[in-house]
Amino acid sequence: MRTAAMVAASALLALGAIGPTAQPAAASTCTGWKDKVNPPSTIRVLRDGRTVETVNFRRYVEIVMAAEWPAFYPQATLEAAAVAVKQFGWYYTMNHRSWYRTSGGACYDVKDNTSDQIYWPDTRTPKAEHLAAVRDTWGLSVRKRDRFFLTGYRAGAFVDCGKDADGFRLYAHSAFKCGRAGMTRAQIQHVYYDPGLTFVWADGSGDTTGGGDSGDTTAPTVTVPAASVRQSATLGNGSSVVSWSGSDADSGIARYQLQRSIDGGPYRAVDLPSSKATSVSQALLLGRTYRFRVQAIDGAGNRSAWRAGPAFRPVLHQDGSSSVRYGKSWRVANTSSASGGSTRHATASGSMATLTFTGRTVAFVAPRGPGRGTARIYLDDVLVRTIDLSAPSERPRRIMFVKSWPGRASHTIRVEVTGTGRVDVDAFLVYQ
Repeated sequence: MRTAAMVAASALLALGAIGPTAQPAAASTCTGWKDKVNPPSTIRVLRDGRTVETVNFRRYVEIVMAAEWPAFYPQATLEAAAVAVKQFGWYYTMNHRSWYRTSGGACYDVKDNTSDQIYWPDTRTPKAEHLAAVRDTWGLSVRKRDRFFLTGYRAGAFVDCGKDADGFRLYAHSAFKCGRAGMTRAQIQHVYYDPGLTFVWADGSGDTTGGGDSGDTTAPTVTVPAASVRQSATLGNGSSVVSWSGSDADSGIARYQLQRSIDGGPYRAVDLPSSKATSVSQALLLGRTYRFRVQAIDGAGNRSAWRAGPAFRPVLHQDGSSSVRYGKSWRVANTSSASGGSTRHATASGSMATLTFTGRTVAFVAPRGPGRGTARIYLDDVLVRTIDLSAPSERPRRIMFVKSWPGRASHTIRVEVTGTGRVDVDAFLVYQ
């Protein structure tokens, strides 16, 4: 990509040659960088076709992001773009094109225009979204069939998510739609770079997980991964979360590996937001059975045993389900913003909605908005919380209450209207 917004798509089209066919044969580097795990500290840029500047590489990536990727893009798309922008420049700090020299013989890695990447520090200022995307992915690089590769990118066509994927390039227009659909950064990268895509993270010190002469031979410990629902999230928008923790008294935790099994099938890797992340959002399908397991690796390369959590199945009890029992005064409101197309609502104090279920997690889903009141939440006839559904604007399908238990058992949740305003029941989400 080569512009600050899609209005400059003609510049983006200059990237047509970037990809596997454009990768030069390995050569001595100009910058002198050889590390494929930690990004370079500087990059040599030909400015205005005349002079060569040695530029701080991170600042270079931030400026290029501001010039080529609009800040209004979904953050996950910007994160995928930040990796592509970074690894494109990084690749050429290690693979010098012999003809990239000035008439005076000075070598450079990239040009500051659409031939490579737009680097216009005098006219492009990174926004907070650009800076966050670069920061959150700075330690990440990608491999294709275990090889560090040139991450091409361009505007592409106005097609659906991934329709123009070719395995080597990130296409901006369709990747925008991937982000709008709720995909994570890693999911977007898999769409455009598969087959054979893997991720490599460097830790915060610039070192990767690996052995050494530390003398540490003790494996780290890690807890069983627990699946729950994210409080205050919107149902279906990354509202499920898997979390765990680990410890290592010697060399410290370097990274975690999380894997997921669906319907008893083989475990497959789950992409994490960072190497040391201890939680990750998941998009789980109703009625499928999931199981997660996690492993910790310390700075000396020692690995914990895999720790697997219990299998569970997400089940959604809509407002009209026969499993949900209502007292008097509840009415039906049809609305397309509800998870099942309708809600049950009441305003009278003491109006109750009750669900008895067997599971290990329950979440209450309801809309928030003007004129909404408060409700008491009871679990097994014990008052546990009073929730406030009021908000300055309409916010449908909000996770208003979550409770998890260590084991699967029978429980009853009751929502009781306090009489301070309207309370709607959209659904109850249960992990059985």
